[in-house]
Order: sequence, then C-alpha cells, then structure tokens
Amino acid sequence: MEELKTTKFTATLWVCEWYGHENDTWWKTAKEIVAKVWQEMAEKVFWETGIYVSAWVTDSNMVYSTNRWCPEWWEKIAEISGTRNPAFCKDVEKWKQAVIDVLKLSKDELKQSTAQVEFSDVDMVYVN
Repeated sequence: MEELKTTKFTATLWVCEWYGHENDTWWKTAKEIVAKVWQEMAEKVFWETGIYVSAWVTDSNMVYSTNRWCPEWWEKIAEISGTRNPAFCKDVEKWKQAVIDVLKLSKDELKQSTAQVEFSDVDMVYVN
C-alpha cells in the first residue's frame, strides 16, 4: 500500500432558519440542505478553476451559551469534510482556495453570516 501525504479540510456551516430566511430546517436535515448547496457551488467553482471539491456532509449541532443566544435545543449545523486527492489536484494552495470559494458561496446561498474551515496535513492510503 502506498501512503500519500495530502491535505484534509473540515468546515462548518450553519443553517438556522431564525436568521430571516427559509432554509427548510423543519422538514430537512442540515446535511440534506448543505449537501445540495455544496454540490451546486462546487460545480460553479469547478467550471472556474478546474478543481472539484468533493466532500462528505454530516449533521451536527453547535452548542454554546444560552447567554449568547444559543437556543436550548442547540443550533443545527452541517460538518463538511474532504481530502485532496493528489492524483487529481497537485497544487495544495489552489485546492485550499477552491475549498474556501465553495464554502463562501455555500455560506452566502444559505444566507449565513459566518462559516469556518480548518486544514490539516494527513496521510492517505488507498486500499485496493
């Protein structure tokens, strides 16, 4: 097995409906909402850069102080993660910028004021 040095991202997107928009969180999960938007925005970035940012999306909750306006039932969020495949994208800085671009477009589409992303170096192994 060949071990590849590569980069991973983990991002967080909020989908809260109480910020003056309709993200349909009463009927859909955060991952359903965000995955659809991410796929659309990743396609836009792909046509501009040639880099498609594949990702997996999971439901999660953001928990913070109720004194800072966190509802008692927490905020619905989606965690988005992905790993750069060096066979498809050799330039890590261009890939990171593509991730940021997809995240920003997704954040704007969901009418959220913030989003966050972390990058880390990882070892990846293809198991055949």
